[in-house]
Amino acid sequence: MKHIIPILTISIFSISCSKDKVAKQNEPLVAQQEYKAPILPEPVPAPVVPTEPELKAEPVLKPTPAPKDYAGIIALAKTSPHEEAIPLLEKAMELHPKRTKPRIELARAYLTAGDVKAARDSIESALEISESSSYAWNTLGRVELMAGDLEAAVDAFSTAVEKNEDNGYAWNNLGLVLMKQKRIEEAVVSFERATAGSQPKHYMWNNLGHAYEHLGKVKLAKAAYGQAADAGSVKAEANMERLKDVTLLVVAPLENQEEELEVVSQ
Repeated sequence: MKHIIPILTISIFSISCSKDKVAKQNEPLVAQQEYKAPILPEPVPAPVVPTEPELKAEPVLKPTPAPKDYAGIIALAKTSPHEEAIPLLEKAMELHPKRTKPRIELARAYLTAGDVKAARDSIESALEISESSSYAWNTLGRVELMAGDLEAAVDAFSTAVEKNEDNGYAWNNLGLVLMKQKRIEEAVVSFERATAGSQPKHYMWNNLGHAYEHLGKVKLAKAAYGQAADAGSVKAEANMERLKDVTLLVVAPLENQEEELEVVSQ
């Protein structure tokens, strides 16, 4: 018995080792490998992208609502293109059908649009309300002028200055038509009346200069052009330059000067 125990001990150990060896051989290859943490590359910092400045959105401009009051409508219409002014003035006529002002302004807007018939209808309706309106008669004169009826234009502008002798716009327009009819002396009188008002416009002085020039009155023409240039007329400055060395004037044909004369809306 003393010799058997060691032998058994060795045999059991051998068997155990053999089993462990067999079991280990039967393990999957991955299971037999010792885990090693992978060596990760150093993190590459993300490229710095420059930030663009924050753009502020353009404010949305809302269209200015059309005024609902009569005075506001008239004021807006006078500073608006004719295609916008016409519906505004029609609205003003609805609000105040007995007033001449929106009808006069409407006629002027139609003249700007080149619609002579509509302008005539509008201004004649204004005169039906008030025959004493100098500005209505002046606008009718513009309608006749655009229609090519010079005699009717003279009659309308003449009536305008009869109704109001201080209507410099009507005097200016009367002078223009008289120039077209080659009634130069009469045109000079009209332009002189236009520039004699409290606030003559630069184009009135320029027109007077043309009338003087046609009569050969160089000194007076230069003086009138000078007044116009001082008031900001570019055309008058060109006329002064043209006459600066002229002492004796040969009268230019009317057709060469007509395009320089200016009719006004008031």
